[in-house]
Amino acid sequence: MKEKYQLSSAPKLYSVVTPTYDGQRTWVRIKAPMPVTIALLPSRLADEAFDSSGALSSALSQTTCKQRGVQSMEFECKLNRGEGPQSLILVSDSPIRSHKKSEIEFQTLQCIANCEMIPSDGGDNR
Repeated sequence: MKEKYQLSSAPKLYSVVTPTYDGQRTWVRIKAPMPVTIALLPSRLADEAFDSSGALSSALSQTTCKQRGVQSMEFECKLNRGEGPQSLILVSDSPIRSHKKSEIEFQTLQCIANCEMIPSDGGDNR
């Protein structure tokens, strides 16, 4: 997934992946005209955070796959199958003062055959 869009005060939400194995690697790149918070969360938490700005802090506290106050960055995370579908949420950290577009890119390694042969990467994996 790769997109350029106009940053707004409303959170941006992408349903991006359902992990097929524990330890599935993901890669996120962000380039924004102002500081943003970006996180990869279980979709149920991301939906709650999208619906209520007060829920964002609680949702972010439940993941280590997040970056705060960034304008340009690339980072990786590992996902667990047991966490179910994952969503990427992007929120501006300050009032919008620019009409420049933001760029977001997300990639993951997806297993399509013989996935049971991938060793489990349990434990603290993000």
